[in-house]
Amino acid sequence: MPTYKQQEPQAPQITPGKHKVEIEGAELKISDRTGNEYIRLKCRVKLPDGSNGGTIYDNMVFTAKSAWKIDQIREALGFAIIPNEDASVEPEHLVGRTGTVIVELNDDTGYHEIDSWVSPKSSAPAPKAKPAKETDDIPF
Repeated sequence: MPTYKQQEPQAPQITPGKHKVEIEGAELKISDRTGNEYIRLKCRVKLPDGSNGGTIYDNMVFTAKSAWKIDQIREALGFAIIPNEDASVEPEHLVGRTGTVIVELNDDTGYHEIDSWVSPKSSAPAPKAKPAKETDDIPF
């Protein structure tokens, strides 16, 4: 009979808001319902102290209507997006990559879901203001 040392139960550490995630798994699948190819992403939330939080999933669905989301995910993971160029997405190239996501609570299911992926460009700190030029032309 298997045994283990019991510990304090812990709730998954995923809350609504902005989180850094690491792709722990990426698997190419085909939808039974639609026949569309998709990659199922298993994302591990990284807590501010560097430890692992809960797991959250997202899908990259390969249809024309979902191209925007594939671009959003790939850009958040550090891939260059070149408009109107064909891109091949291999699941093994996604594993180990990190990105930032916005997590929301789905009121219908009660589960936390990835609402959007954050572009590294938009998460960069704002540029510092340049100091004003000093002149001797004071109008008073």
